[in-house]
Amino acid sequence: STVHFEFGHALTKININLFKPAANSSHTMKVQNVYLWGFKGKGTYRFSTGWKCDDEVSAVSVTGLDLELPDNSKPVTVGGILAVPQKLAADQVYLIVEYTYTHGTSTSSNTLATPLPVDIVSEWAAGNAVTYSAEISMEQDIKIDTPKVEPWGTEQVGGTIIIR
Repeated sequence: STVHFEFGHALTKININLFKPAANSSHTMKVQNVYLWGFKGKGTYRFSTGWKCDDEVSAVSVTGLDLELPDNSKPVTVGGILAVPQKLAADQVYLIVEYTYTHGTSTSSNTLATPLPVDIVSEWAAGNAVTYSAEISMEQDIKIDTPKVEPWGTEQVGGTIIIR
C-alpha cells in the first residue's frame, strides 16, 4: 500500500518586481540595492501552535545588483526572500530601493523608501508567496501595485533565499 504525504512550506516567500514608468522610458535606471526593513526576522515554530515571532526588528538586503529597470511589461524580480509568517501593521515594513538614473549626459543616484501596503495583505501566511510590484520613478517616488498572494508551489523556483 502507498502512503501519500503532503508537505507545506512553514515560511512565506516574498518577491519584489521592480520596473520604471513609461514616462521614464528614455532614461536608464539601474537598481543597486534593495532592502526590506521592519519585519520580525526570528521566531519559534511548534507543530501544535505554529509560529511565535520574536520582537526583534529585522532587515533583509539584496545588494550589488546593478539591474537595469525595464518598463512594466517585463519587470525585474528580486525575490526568494523567506520570512517568518506574521501579521503586518501599517507603516511597519518598508521597501527601500537605491538606484542610479541618467538625465541628459549625467548620472545621479537616489534612495527611496515606502511602507508596504497592508490594506490588501496584512499577513504573511505560511505557504504563501507574496509578490509586491513596485514602480520606481525619477520623480522621487515608489508606487506599489496591489500585492499578489498565491500558494507557494513547485512552479515557483529559483531566486535568492535570505533568512537569518
